[in-house]
Amino acid sequence: MDYCLVACEEYGIFNVTPVSLPLTQNDWSPVREGDIILVVQHPTCKDDDGEAETNTGDSDDGEDPPSVEIKRFEEVLRCRNDLYYLKANGNLRTAGCPAFNDCGQLIGMQSQLRSEGGGVVNRVVSIASIVKHLFANKQLQRIQQKSVFNDVWNTWYVKDDISRILLILENFSDCEIARATAEKLCEHTCFPNLIESIVASGGVEWILSSLHQFKEDMAMVCTCIRAMWNVSFGETNAQRLLVDGGGVELVLNSMERYPENEEIAEFSVVLLHNLSTGSCRPDFTGPLGHRALLLVHAALQRFKETIVLQKFGFSFFTTLLYVDVEYAETLVKLNIVEHTVYLAERKQDQVFLMEALMNFVGELAQHRKAIDLCFVAGGLASSAGQHVLEVLTSLLIDIMFKYQEMDTILLQGNRALWGIGNDLSCRAMILQNPRSYEALRLSLAALMARARVT
Repeated sequence: MDYCLVACEEYGIFNVTPVSLPLTQNDWSPVREGDIILVVQHPTCKDDDGEAETNTGDSDDGEDPPSVEIKRFEEVLRCRNDLYYLKANGNLRTAGCPAFNDCGQLIGMQSQLRSEGGGVVNRVVSIASIVKHLFANKQLQRIQQKSVFNDVWNTWYVKDDISRILLILENFSDCEIARATAEKLCEHTCFPNLIESIVASGGVEWILSSLHQFKEDMAMVCTCIRAMWNVSFGETNAQRLLVDGGGVELVLNSMERYPENEEIAEFSVVLLHNLSTGSCRPDFTGPLGHRALLLVHAALQRFKETIVLQKFGFSFFTTLLYVDVEYAETLVKLNIVEHTVYLAERKQDQVFLMEALMNFVGELAQHRKAIDLCFVAGGLASSAGQHVLEVLTSLLIDIMFKYQEMDTILLQGNRALWGIGNDLSCRAMILQNPRSYEALRLSLAALMARARVT
């Protein structure tokens, strides 16, 4: 055995300064051939037959003989990789003896033993190789020493090696180092070629853990949610890990804690959309879905000019409508129709947003109770005195004409008009629009093409 590290209780030990174990390469002192080093030994002697000498004193006292400490200055005869060879010292047997350079820095552990060839070998295992071994086995966290992140990162990180980043997180529990390392891990999710490695090596779990650990740090929360968003695209295993690891709850907690942060809202909503449409989708029925609906709706109301947020927010709502019909009524009560009109009037040039709106309205219109809620006393009305549904249907027709080359918009527009038109008063409003017949006619080709496919 070249060395063995044993944890000692420091309480009650006086006038002793423990040696510092260098954990980063900046503290690894170089050793060259010809250097004189100090070795502190507690040797076990052997006789000529190789048997350990026994205590010849009075054995009745039941005490072991006192150990002998020997401090020797030795010359380094040869350096080979992580081993420094010294001149053999008789028949002494030692192991795990600290060796220091002329500055008092720990440079390794000395041992003298008989080799397989029969000769005595006196050598020092470098402290760098010992620390590397401890790092690989996730043991550096047991050594309570303060380190600087840049030194840690420069020592242990290997380019694009995700496992190294995770080992740093395992070995260094200091809050500042943990935060900076987790931030680096999140940054690596921006590279698509590394996503598979991040997922396979346990990086997703560390991102979730970091989001929980640094939930009071708004910048770190944003970084973690963005990383979750990065890994959620098309990676089934990543989505499963995010869902099973409580990622949805963590995201909703973050939206609740930082309602005024636009970036957190945007990435959270897109992430929720990705998870809700994946093969490992969470169960959005019940309290979880209702909570998500309220938080996403609040974000859409607060950040009306953020196109990406609006698009994926409405796409998420469409998915919720598939899950539970009661969500349609909840959204109408939250004035979602009025919000839809606002976007359809002011953002009509945003084609992808319009597509998301048409998909949403097309599905919402299939829920008769939700449409009926629009006529409740004190309900919605436009500033021009028109009922909001009249304004909405007129805008739907305008969008169908504007994007008549897009089958998705034509199909969902047709579906929305027919769904809303199931109410007789709404049907009358639709038919009063001079372009309603032409809009429905425009969608016939798309309907026929879809019918042939299905």
